[in-house]
Amino acid sequence: MGTKLFSLLLLSMPLVAGNIYGALREGKSTLVGVRVEIVHPQLPAPVFTQTEKDGSYRLFVRPNGRCTIRVFVGKEPAVAEVFSYDEPVKYDFEAVNQGGRYILQRR
Repeated sequence: MGTKLFSLLLLSMPLVAGNIYGALREGKSTLVGVRVEIVHPQLPAPVFTQTEKDGSYRLFVRPNGRCTIRVFVGKEPAVAEVFSYDEPVKYDFEAVNQGGRYILQRR
């Protein structure tokens, strides 16, 4: 029974590592149903999700390191640099419209 428990714990560990989460807002409004992507140079494709009713998002990115977050508001995605670590990391952003283009400002 000890081996099964150890195996179960070992398999569940990657689910915590690389946890990037937060919330997105534009002014006082939450951004609902917005596509959020994390691009990591060692991954063949972006990891993505959509924001929830409260503007929150959660993604699991392995391996650790520097990544790019892309938030699809407006015609072009707004981007910022984020990092994936062994411990969960929170990134809350404000999407700011600057002349028809959005930028992300960390809150």
